[in-house]
Amino acid sequence: MEMRPLLVLVMAFWGQELQVLATEEYCYPDDVDWLHFDGMCYWISESSGVERMSWDESRSHCNTMGGELLSIHGQEENAWLYANIQDVDSNQLFMGLREYGWNGIYIWSDGTPTDYVNWKPGEPNDYNGEEECGTILTHSDGGWNDQNCGVRLPFICKKFNHSLTPITYPPTTPMPGPCPAEWNEFDGRCYRLYGAGTEGDKLGWIAARNVCRNAGGDLATIHNQALQAFLTSLLWTIDDSVWIGLSDGSIKGTNKWTDGSPVDYTNWGSGQPRYFTSKTCVEVLNYGVHVGQWKNDDCNLQRGWICKGKKDVTPGLPKPTPDPCNPGYKHHSQGCYKVSTVAQNFEEAKRHCEDDGGNLASIMNVYEQALVETLVYQSTMTLWIGMVFNSQIQEYRWIDGAPVFFTKWANGEPSRGPTGGCVQATADGWDDTNCNDDKGYICKIYKSSLPTTPEPPKGHCTSGDWTPFMSNCYFFGGKDAFLDAPQAQFECHKRDGNLVSIHHALENEFIAGQMGTTGDVWIGLLRGAGGFRWMDNSPIQYTNWEQGEPSSVDEECTAVSRFNGRWRDLRCNSQRMGYICKSPMIMPTQSMTSPLAVTDKPRTQEVTAITGTQTAPAGEQKRKSGDGINISTLAAVVLVAAVVVISALAAAIWYIRKKRAGFTGEGSIQHHDNSFHFDNALYSEASYKQFPSTQQ
Repeated sequence: MEMRPLLVLVMAFWGQELQVLATEEYCYPDDVDWLHFDGMCYWISESSGVERMSWDESRSHCNTMGGELLSIHGQEENAWLYANIQDVDSNQLFMGLREYGWNGIYIWSDGTPTDYVNWKPGEPNDYNGEEECGTILTHSDGGWNDQNCGVRLPFICKKFNHSLTPITYPPTTPMPGPCPAEWNEFDGRCYRLYGAGTEGDKLGWIAARNVCRNAGGDLATIHNQALQAFLTSLLWTIDDSVWIGLSDGSIKGTNKWTDGSPVDYTNWGSGQPRYFTSKTCVEVLNYGVHVGQWKNDDCNLQRGWICKGKKDVTPGLPKPTPDPCNPGYKHHSQGCYKVSTVAQNFEEAKRHCEDDGGNLASIMNVYEQALVETLVYQSTMTLWIGMVFNSQIQEYRWIDGAPVFFTKWANGEPSRGPTGGCVQATADGWDDTNCNDDKGYICKIYKSSLPTTPEPPKGHCTSGDWTPFMSNCYFFGGKDAFLDAPQAQFECHKRDGNLVSIHHALENEFIAGQMGTTGDVWIGLLRGAGGFRWMDNSPIQYTNWEQGEPSSVDEECTAVSRFNGRWRDLRCNSQRMGYICKSPMIMPTQSMTSPLAVTDKPRTQEVTAITGTQTAPAGEQKRKSGDGINISTLAAVVLVAAVVVISALAAAIWYIRKKRAGFTGEGSIQHHDNSFHFDNALYSEASYKQFPSTQQ
C-alpha cells in the first residue's frame, strides 16, 4: 500500500484533546488524489491542481467523478479532514451543506441526514442575506462557515470506495402553470418590474430584496444577454433605473449575486463599476444612451427593482388582462408585434404583414430593439425587420414610412454588400443581407398614428463662424492648425458641438461642397466594441464609404475626402487634418413630444428637431397664432416686450440645458436626469469609451 508522510495534529473538541493523523493510504494505487478514510474516498480539488469553482460547479465536478460534495457525519471525520487540508492555499473549502431558501435549514447535497454540525462560533450568520453554502475552514480546528454560493473556492468531493460511475441527474423539468398576474415569463421563470411611480414602488436595495423574498422570490439575477434584453424590453413602462440582485455587500469591492449564483455575465456601463468607500448595489440604468447598462451606486437610493419568482402552480382562473392587439400579436411600447418562424423572403414576409394590416417592424427606440432581440433569442433564428436600402437616395429607410430615430447595427454593418439591401435582426444587431434569403420575420401594427418628422422650424447659429444648413449649424475647422481626431472632438466640444454626423446624401454633398478639393477632414463616426456609432449618438441610416472601406478593425475613426466626399476609416491619432463640427440650430421653441407619446407611457422631453435624423416628435409640431385683437398702442408695446423677455429666458434655459447635455469626455455615466432621449443606445455593450486609448 502506498504511504504518504504523516501529519500529527492535536485538536481540542469541547474540552477534550484528540490526536489526529493525516491519511496514510489511498483509495486507488494508481491515483494518489483520492484519500481513504473509514471506507470512504475523499478528493481535495486544490491538491489535484483543479481550478476553484462556485458551489454548483464544484458539485457538478464531483458528480463527473462518481462522487458528491463532501458531507461530514462525526467529530473524527471532521478532524481527519482538517488534518488533510492544512496545505490548501485558502482559508475555506466548499462542502455539500446548503440552505435552500431563507429558513435556516441546511441539508447535505448527497441526501444524507444532518446528524453532526461544527459551526464556528457566530456562524452561520447569512451575512448580507446571501450566504447559503457551507464551507470547512483550514483554521479554527476545522470549524464551519456559511459563504455565498457563487464565490470560487477549492472544494472536497466524497464517494464510496471504488465508485467510478459518474452521477447524473435528470434535467430540471420546467415548472408548469403560468406566471402570477403582473409577472412576465421568460425561459421558465417569472419576473416582475416595480417602479411605475405608485406608492412603495421606489425603495432601497435591501427593502426591495425583502419585497421579492416575501413573495417567494429574490431580486433578479442576469446570466446571459438573452435575459438582459428581455428585462431591458420591460423598462419602457417606467421612468427610473431599477435594482437587480448584485452587490458587494458581503465583500467590499467584490460583486456577488444575492442568490449565490456565479457572476458569469455582466453589462457594465462606461467607467463601471466605480470605486466607493462604502458598499454598493447594482442598478440597471434607464435613461439616455445608457438604457440597460449596469451601474453600482449607494444601496440606500430609492429605485425601482426587478423580482424573479416561480410560476403559480395553483393559478385558478387567470385574470383577464385587456389586450389591444389582434390575436397572435403582443403589445409593447408603440404597437403590436408578431413573430413568424415560417421562413420567407423579404417581399413575401412584407406581404404577410400587410395582410394583417401592418408591416415589417420599424424600431423606434432601445426598448423596442430589446424586444426584437428577445424575439430573436426565443425564435432561435434571424428575423426580417422593415428596413431597406434606398439606392436612389443612398439611405436606409423604414418601409412603413416611419423616420429613422434609432439604429442598432451589428459589428461591421451596414456592409452594403453586392447582394445586400434588406435588413435582418440578429442576436448581435442588424445586418443588411440578400432580400431573396428566407428568414423569419417580425410584423408590427401601430396602435396610433405613425411617427413623423416635422419640418424644421427656422432657427439661427450661435455665431458667424458657423454655417447654417437645414436645421443644423456646421463649423469647418483646420484653417489655422490640423488636429488628430481626439483633439478635433475636443475643439468641437468647446464649441458646444460634436464632430459631424451625416445622415443623408444631401448633407454629405453640402459638406463636400464646403470643403474645397484637396485633403480629408475628420467626421464623428467612431468604431467601438459593438460596431460604428456617431459621437452624438444619432442613428446610422446613411454611409458613403470609399471602395474597400472600412478596412481594419484597428482603425477606429473616420475621415471624409475633400476630393469625392467618400469616407475611410483611420487610426484616431494617425494623421492631423481638418475637421467639421455640428450643432443643432437654436430654435424659437425647444419643447416637443417624443415618439413614445403615441404610447401610454408618460414620458416627455425637450429635444431639438433634426430633419430625418437624431430626434423628432411623434407628430407634427403645431403652431398657434393668436386672433387679431384691437388694442391700444401701449398694450401692444407691453405685449411685444413680454414676448421678447420670455423668448430670451427660453433661449437662456435652452442654452444651459444644452451645455449640460453635451459631450462628457469618455462617456462617463452621470445620473443627471431620467428623461428619454432618442439616442443610438448600445445597451448590449458592457463598456466603451469615447476614443480608444491613444498617446498624444
